[in-house]
Amino acid sequence: MTQDIKHIVVLMLENRSFDHMLGFMKPTRPELNGLTGNESNSTDLNDVNNPTKRVKVSPDANNINDVLSVDAGHKFADVNTQLFCNPGGPPAGPEQNGGFIYSYDQQREVTAPFVRKIMKCFDPTAVPVLSRLANEFAVCDAWFSSVPGPTWPNRLFVHAATSNGYVDCARLQLAHHFRKPGGLWTHLGRVLPRYGSKHVVQWSFDGRSKESLF
Repeated sequence: MTQDIKHIVVLMLENRSFDHMLGFMKPTRPELNGLTGNESNSTDLNDVNNPTKRVKVSPDANNINDVLSVDAGHKFADVNTQLFCNPGGPPAGPEQNGGFIYSYDQQREVTAPFVRKIMKCFDPTAVPVLSRLANEFAVCDAWFSSVPGPTWPNRLFVHAATSNGYVDCARLQLAHHFRKPGGLWTHLGRVLPRYGSKHVVQWSFDGRSKESLF
């Protein structure tokens, strides 16, 4: 079996939830813990039981720029607000998992008409490549981030199974300890060559792929 495996590709996306990308896959993958279409958040945490202020999830997201040109917040306080309606974390406020609209409304550049779009998700036909992969291969619907918050600590968990205690995006510190000889972590970039395996990390912020070797 192992002799048949030539490449392992790990594609890491960010600032998008499972429900946002694959939540409406249940018609073809009914076993997934996805969406029914009845899930909702309120635009007013002081009036969560008012049906006129509830916004349901919907599978009508068109494209990333139209839907979330402003990223959802993903610092610790943002995640706490989204999950517990409380930036300080549990206990939960008015409702569990009810703070996504409220949290998004706190982000700079998010206007009142735009804030409801945080509840829009992709129909499988709008993300055909990702949907095809989900239909053809295993999908982990209960695989949660190692750090309930920022980007870089979670990326480091993928490469090294630890962020060495870092819980924010102090990039200069992280890069310094991650790359320097004799650094704090034994990551994949140091382990794979011992077994004769090559590796490469490719990244892009502007659509043009760049390559970085640890």
